[in-house]
Amino acid sequence: MHVNLLPSSFVWQQLLRNRLRQWTLAFAVLPIVFIVSNASLFAQWWSDLREHQEMQLAAEPARKLQESRVEIAKATIALKQKIENLQALTKIDRSTSILGIVANSVESTDKKVQIQHLQVSVQPKMMEAKPTKTPANSSENPARPYGLNAIAVPENQITLTLKGIAIESESISKLVDAIQQSNVFPKIELRSTQERVVLDRAIQDFELECHGNE
Repeated sequence: MHVNLLPSSFVWQQLLRNRLRQWTLAFAVLPIVFIVSNASLFAQWWSDLREHQEMQLAAEPARKLQESRVEIAKATIALKQKIENLQALTKIDRSTSILGIVANSVESTDKKVQIQHLQVSVQPKMMEAKPTKTPANSSENPARPYGLNAIAVPENQITLTLKGIAIESESISKLVDAIQQSNVFPKIELRSTQERVVLDRAIQDFELECHGNE
């Protein structure tokens, strides 16, 4: 027969310490057991993580190249837009240019000429060169047979018709000279002039026809 003569308080303390040691040991062993039992899963996870990192490193140059392509595309679009804007600014509009020529020419007459009617017509025509005289076996131009014309070149003929009034004949002459100096209409015809009186002052109605090539 075993009789414990130790105080009950001491017995409870010893029992509590033993239980604490047991639970501490259990909690310490459980993670180790869990890790050991799942070592293959951790190894696979670690391998997948390393593989993912390697794939990201391998794809980094391609990603940077794609970003560079996007930036180049944006820069190209912006540059194209700038070029189109510059071309629009520097493009010569035929109608605007002709109006400018007429306005400057009228200004040169000290405002003694007034244009009342302006009409522009454009007609295409073909300019053909004279027949060639190069024999077919000539080394100068072996591809062109003897006696054939050169290639016809299309050219637009511009006709500008002006009707207006002038205070004196000299003003009409100044207007013609100014239009000719523009080098757009080298040929100008004075189609008609007619004198009439307005408010006790003689003025002249005139009609000009200007011819040029585009």
